[in-house]
Amino acid sequence: MLSLLLCAVSLAAEPPPPNVAVPPLPAKYKLGLPVGVPQFAFDRTGLGVTHAALQLGGIAGTVLATRAMITADGEERYEDAVSWRFVSAGTTAVFALSYFSSVLMGSRDYQIRKFLIESTSTSSLSPHDRAQMASSWQTGRAMAAYL
Repeated sequence: MLSLLLCAVSLAAEPPPPNVAVPPLPAKYKLGLPVGVPQFAFDRTGLGVTHAALQLGGIAGTVLATRAMITADGEERYEDAVSWRFVSAGTTAVFALSYFSSVLMGSRDYQIRKFLIESTSTSSLSPHDRAQMASSWQTGRAMAAYL
């Protein structure tokens, strides 16, 4: 799976053919927002929904586990409180990992699109090279859509 992701990134980073318009870059502040906003900014709705669900689930799990931990007072319910503490830590970790991966993926997509915009504005390739890039561009877009 990792090799497929790296292959898709390298193919998606190639300049598009001259007749394909590259969408403009979204604002940089969107790269640090939670709930899958970086993925929605780059039209990657599936990943955005996944990150949003993981982050909202992590927050909800943390709040519920913390509430249960607070209500489990007393020496007879000490083991329950410890169990809920582990649940709270786990759901907080789910939120944090999903948030950081969302930000990293958004930064990667930003750099790829910035490269594509810069490469199309200063392109001096032969028609044969453009045709080869067009076919690899389409392959990369298909692999990115699969992911």
